[in-house]
Amino acid sequence: MKNIIKYFLLTIIALWLLGFLYIFFGNSRKVFHQNGIGINNDNEFESWLENAEREILNLQSKNRQNEKIIQELRQKAHQYESELDKLKSNEAQIFYPSFEFEETRRKIFHDIKDVSYFINTKIEELKNLKDPIKFHTHLDLIEKNFQERINVLIASSYNLSVTDKLGEWRKSDSEKLANEVQKRFNQLQNPADCRSTKKIICDMGKSCGFGCQMHHVMYCFITSFFTNRTMILQSHGWRYNEKGYEAYFKPLSEKCTTFDGSYVTWNENNNDNVEAIKMPIIDAIINKPAYLPLSVPKEYLDRLKKLHGDPFVWWSGQVLSYLMRFNSNFQEIVYKHTKDIKFKSPCVGVHVRRTDKIGTEASFHSIDEYMKHVKHFFDIYDLEHGQTVIRSVYLATDEPEVLQEAKEK
Repeated sequence: MKNIIKYFLLTIIALWLLGFLYIFFGNSRKVFHQNGIGINNDNEFESWLENAEREILNLQSKNRQNEKIIQELRQKAHQYESELDKLKSNEAQIFYPSFEFEETRRKIFHDIKDVSYFINTKIEELKNLKDPIKFHTHLDLIEKNFQERINVLIASSYNLSVTDKLGEWRKSDSEKLANEVQKRFNQLQNPADCRSTKKIICDMGKSCGFGCQMHHVMYCFITSFFTNRTMILQSHGWRYNEKGYEAYFKPLSEKCTTFDGSYVTWNENNNDNVEAIKMPIIDAIINKPAYLPLSVPKEYLDRLKKLHGDPFVWWSGQVLSYLMRFNSNFQEIVYKHTKDIKFKSPCVGVHVRRTDKIGTEASFHSIDEYMKHVKHFFDIYDLEHGQTVIRSVYLATDEPEVLQEAKEK
């Protein structure tokens, strides 16, 4: 294709040169005598010059036309080249799975069939059992075997997801998207001119615990993101530290940290031209905006759905990652503590909330219930990695008795 276009362009250029020579010398012969005698007088010379100028202008016009044609041909040639490159690229992107990928895929398929046969067989056996004791014994055996088979399937599914560098691709793309989102947050929180930028005012004085307050700050920040406003966090006199939020975390902005001007309270009819809007607690908002949880920005959704099974979890994680960046002092405290307790990975974090929550917002759950999930995690982890690891648990609680209960059991 490239050679054909090249020869075509060379032919056009050659024809143009021949035309030029023909016109120039043809007109020249009209002026000069056939017997070789030159121009006889000034009038003939001026006439010849006028004709030559007209021919040059004519040639320039034709030259511009030819250049335009050549340019169009070049553009078409580039289009053809681009289409050829795309075809070659598509061929190169064809996915050829490795032996490990296909082996794991087939194993999952056969294990699913095996679980199906197992369940159907055991159900038929249960139907024929009349003795209650044998029935429950048999049921316990089914439960144990069924869970083991499901764990194998989950582990195989994980192994399939990281085969052929798919895990590296997923991690790389997730990090790229995270960097892009964090950059957007930073730009929004650090405008060129703090005085003229529109703002969301968020007060941390909500009467609730730390987790509840962080949910409040999070919804304020999400609102500022979707309304394209810089968030000002007011936390002086905070119940957890009189110095405010920045006693533990980095400032949300390097330029806009305070606001002393006038503001309006949030309502669904707020004008976009209002300089500052103060957010109420989320419970007070009757008609909540569509962008509040569990929503995800449309601009990231398609990429996120490909990378993550629960896009909102990823998105909320990015918001909290920006909000809860440790300052240098607090970072040092955390680092020292992890070193003192010899923290190692993998480790399952368990938060057992008791005291004022029981009977009001939550039911009582024994430590055994939590540990079932811990065991489940490590059972699958061992299968995924082909080795048995030390099972560590980081237990956080507001009830001292839970720690003793955990040690005893």
